[in-house]
Amino acid sequence: MVNKYSYKILQEKELIIEYVSGEITWKDVIESKKRLIQDENYNPNFDIIDDIRDLDIHFEDKSEIQEFIDFANKQSDFLGTRKSAVLKKSPNQFVNSEILFSLNKSLPISFRTFSTLSAAAKWIGIPIAEIQEIKQSFEDLKT
Repeated sequence: MVNKYSYKILQEKELIIEYVSGEITWKDVIESKKRLIQDENYNPNFDIIDDIRDLDIHFEDKSEIQEFIDFANKQSDFLGTRKSAVLKKSPNQFVNSEILFSLNKSLPISFRTFSTLSAAAKWIGIPIAEIQEIKQSFEDLKT
């Protein structure tokens, strides 16, 4: 499986969507976030929807997750008050997301995991009429 990280910043919706597939490490996640925050359109207060449903997660050591949290805490241009929804499909994805969220209480970010885009969008406050556009944006990121 090929590793893929792509994102799209939807400025008019104050939303960032991210698609991740393949097998990754937390170091890969940190490098991906570094690329994101260097984008001139990045805003740390934009809400985020991460689609990790095609991702094979093999994080076994909580210290790897702590490494990401340390990175996030040190990056003032990464932190903002926002909601971050994670689309997942497997129990392993859910467990890793929940570990991250439980260790990450110091950040000004509200986290939740979802199995559908509709539920994630509703939680963030995106109108139902705009979900199809976001779904299409995710399809574009996958290709």
